[in-house]
Amino acid sequence: MANNYLQFSVMLPLPESEGAQEAVKAFWNEFQKQRDEAEESGDPDDWDEKYDFQSELSDGQIWIYADESGSVEAVAEFIQEYLEHFQIDGGVYFSWAETCSKPRVNEFAGGAFLVTRDQTHAIVSSDVIVQHPEIRVLSR
Repeated sequence: MANNYLQFSVMLPLPESEGAQEAVKAFWNEFQKQRDEAEESGDPDDWDEKYDFQSELSDGQIWIYADESGSVEAVAEFIQEYLEHFQIDGGVYFSWAETCSKPRVNEFAGGAFLVTRDQTHAIVSSDVIVQHPEIRVLSR
């Protein structure tokens, strides 16, 4: 039997303001409170859609990751809320890997997100094949 994993890791940038670490801690604490309330509500679909990733406050910064599984869309949404809340210009890039504990055909993939306050851009490895029909795919 094989296990499939979806893994990612990203550290969010600190806002460029006085007391940034304290502000980030307050933001993270509020997020954790909302997350706990959603989990207690009992609706797994709502929880998975918005909170399906792990996070920690590390040295005043928010670290977002998944050891085994998570939702990259939920991470992108959280990052966008963070950037908007702190009025951070520029973008945050993170990538993810879909892996398997055994070398099975078509069990490996991945992609990347670039998130700004206004937009999210995703590149999914399997989409590259679809976007280039001129390339003859010999196996899947």
